[in-house]
Amino acid sequence: MGIEVHSVKPIVKLEKWIPVLNDTVLLGHAYGHPDFPDGFHIKTSRILGKKEGLLVSYHHRYDLGEPQPHLNTYTREELLELFGELA
Repeated sequence: MGIEVHSVKPIVKLEKWIPVLNDTVLLGHAYGHPDFPDGFHIKTSRILGKKEGLLVSYHHRYDLGEPQPHLNTYTREELLELFGELA
């Protein structure tokens, strides 16, 4: 049984992001998050995979902007490659 991804999950833009917890969670500044003001620093829930160029967690889809400079070892493209495509 695979994980289903529904398009009703809000898309949140994540800027100045950095992966933590073995690259399964991201920290960053959220824009368009339904629960926080733009620019609020958040920790995502566990990233389940990617779908159509977005990272997907249990509650949101994340459109990655620029990574946190000087603290990041991944580009956007490299981080996306770490995750499998969801159905």
